[in-house]
Amino acid sequence: MKRTYLSALAVAGLIGLWLLSGQFGDDAPAQGGSPATTTIAIPSARENTGPSNRVPVRVRDFTARAHATVSIVRGRTQAYRTVALRSQTSGYVEKLPYSKGSRVSGGETVCELDIDARAASLNEARALLRSRQLEYDAAMELAEKGHRSETQTAAARANLDAARAMVKRAENEISYTKITAPFEGVIEELPVEIGDYIGKGTVCAHLVDDDPMLVVGHVSEREVGKFAVGDRGTARLITGETVEGTIRFVAKSASQETRTFRLELEIPNSDYRLRDGITAEIAVHADPVMAHFISP
Repeated sequence: MKRTYLSALAVAGLIGLWLLSGQFGDDAPAQGGSPATTTIAIPSARENTGPSNRVPVRVRDFTARAHATVSIVRGRTQAYRTVALRSQTSGYVEKLPYSKGSRVSGGETVCELDIDARAASLNEARALLRSRQLEYDAAMELAEKGHRSETQTAAARANLDAARAMVKRAENEISYTKITAPFEGVIEELPVEIGDYIGKGTVCAHLVDDDPMLVVGHVSEREVGKFAVGDRGTARLITGETVEGTIRFVAKSASQETRTFRLELEIPNSDYRLRDGITAEIAVHADPVMAHFISP
């Protein structure tokens, strides 16, 4: 019995020494650690609060710093404006000075129709105008002498005005035979050929204004408040190019179908390298916010 007690006491003593060695083994300071990090021991919540049950925890001081925020919107490039050049009169296509893909200046003729009988109509209208002018002048002279009534003088005046209007219509008909570009751009489509007969309202060409270009995206209701007209932004194209521009438009009304707001970023394109319809990602830098950086 005495030997059994001695054996138990010896085992208990060894266990106690082993526990005490764990308490004092971590007192040496760590070498090469960060000065902002401190290691402390806290008791385990599920066990006793004795020295042997403390859990080591690291504590570090953090300071809030200003961090830049970036809002991302997906979209695509779009021409600044596109117009369909339509004929204002009917006739046969006589000339097409430019081919598809050509760049034209504002005011240049893109399609020209045959004048046909329009020149003769103009000459006839001008002859009638000269006749009405003589009649009116004679009526005024007679009226001054009291040999012409006011009604007759007014009729002569009305005939003169009608002749002038006829000349103007004839001149317009001739001017309509030349379909001109309203602005500088590229002829994207030319759906007619020389000799084709086109009616009033027929499309002669499609003109694209590609300087500047737009990058168009649609912003969600949650994000739209982060964008404002005049903000600077960048667009990364699927081709690998990155271009800079300015927000020129943020819609005030959401799309009824998608509940998103249209956003337009205007990009200079003086070298005409950007094309219409390229997928892009718009990035706009918002005001910095104060935040803590926590490494995962």
